[in-house]
Amino acid sequence: MPRGWPTRPYGPNPAGTAPWPQHPATCSCRTSSPGTRETLPHPSGRAYSTAQIQAPQPGVDVTEFNPSPLRASGEIISTADDLNRFYSALLDGRLLPQAQLKEMTTTISVGADAHGLGLFRMTTSCGAELWGQRGGGYGFEALTVSTRDTRHRMTLYFNTDHLALQGTAARDITDAEFCRHP
Repeated sequence: MPRGWPTRPYGPNPAGTAPWPQHPATCSCRTSSPGTRETLPHPSGRAYSTAQIQAPQPGVDVTEFNPSPLRASGEIISTADDLNRFYSALLDGRLLPQAQLKEMTTTISVGADAHGLGLFRMTTSCGAELWGQRGGGYGFEALTVSTRDTRHRMTLYFNTDHLALQGTAARDITDAEFCRHP
């Protein structure tokens, strides 16, 4: 856990604690941890599942459900701005000592990408090296990537698991964004 962040047990928030540790360098305080709550803060997008529950398109609205079975994948609700701010603070050294950041960015190759401790490195079709993470669950997938110098960041949110599971849509959009403005 980054310096200064309190810890909390998995599940519902203990009485008198914040819904998610708020670090001023990384969030606008719209990031939360749902525990077993089945609703989303407003405003929020809807989530439609076809692949996870094998439903025909356009899918079944699965926006409101208990995310706790997804464990870590369902344990954070955030905004694109907060995700971009978090990766900027992480990658430019404002959250962790340099030795820990070096551990996170030491990678091994896995398919087309390389994975470190909580981060992955991907290379676009034009050679831009990006760092970030993806996450998903029933009816959604999110991807946040940044250049190592944090000057160029992007967060994508798909409100379906149909295209997201193929992975090509996220890679195509990432290529279009970072190859147009490397």
